[in-house]
Amino acid sequence: MKNRIRLYSILVALFLLPFLCATASADTVQGVETQITANNSSQSNPDIYGECIVWQDDRNGYYDPYVYEPNWDIYMYDLSSSTETQITTSESNQSRPAIYGDRIVWTDDRNGNYDIYMYNISTSTETQITTNGSNQSDPEIYGDQIVWTDDRNRNYDVYMYNISTSTETQITTNESNQRGPAIYGDRIVWTDERNGNEEYIVDTYMYNLSTSTEPRSQRMEVILNTVLLSTGIG
Repeated sequence: MKNRIRLYSILVALFLLPFLCATASADTVQGVETQITANNSSQSNPDIYGECIVWQDDRNGYYDPYVYEPNWDIYMYDLSSSTETQITTSESNQSRPAIYGDRIVWTDDRNGNYDIYMYNISTSTETQITTNGSNQSDPEIYGDQIVWTDDRNRNYDVYMYNISTSTETQITTNESNQRGPAIYGDRIVWTDERNGNEEYIVDTYMYNLSTSTEPRSQRMEVILNTVLLSTGIG
């Protein structure tokens, strides 16, 4: 009797499998895919908030068969009006934009080092956020807070700028490298190398702005030999 029930269950499963697979396939193709940029140059590193998409764009670079001089600019596309707007016009490079509300931030090398700049869509004004002579890069923004990677201390640290108070704060002080921050609400997270060794182990850390505490949120191991093998280098 038990064998009959088991056989019946298997037959039912085999009968339903094609329908389940078809349903799963249908789920993967639902929705609409839209090409946002059609320029023949390169557009990369997009970010989106609401109806606005931003990215870095190399259409203003110089090309010939022997010379390539990139000139990355920040562009924006408004989904509601189907309009594309060039945000930056400097002949230097502006890259890795992030957007929140009506503010766009990016990495900018117009001063000979990497700085953080911001553009306000509502007022059409551009503001330099960092002025330190070292490099500040890879910004993220949430509300009035901008965070970035900063190498002014001869290692990578995470810094934050409060737009409403015009104050800059150093978030990490460890002598190892902390980089690639992201922010949401009153929490900042980043990749941290303080517990690393010869196998290149990195961790994820978090800082709570409300409590000024830095609990380690998650451990993430990256084995360098595996990375080298997967890329064909090793």
